[in-house]
Amino acid sequence: MSSVIYGVNISGHICTNVDSLMKHHYLPVMYSVIFAVGLLGKVTSIAIYLANILFLTCLAVFRYVVVAHPLRAAQVQQKRWGIVAYAAVWAIAT
Repeated sequence: MSSVIYGVNISGHICTNVDSLMKHHYLPVMYSVIFAVGLLGKVTSIAIYLANILFLTCLAVFRYVVVAHPLRAAQVQQKRWGIVAYAAVWAIAT
């Protein structure tokens, strides 16, 4: 074990083989952590982007109903319909 970790330099002094330790122990762990954090960030940003698009679509549909069907607009613009629409958007986005 000590021959793997420690090497002997030209003058005969024992020194640590830092490059080998970095390549075999530190770098794989750090690359895995960076990959996991990056993947989580990308997936989160894509889900938020999709949710924003769907929320804008909900607003456009509600405005269409107000303009095209003014008598039905009071029924559609109740709090219950808003909650149902936004819950459907989050269900689709996630």
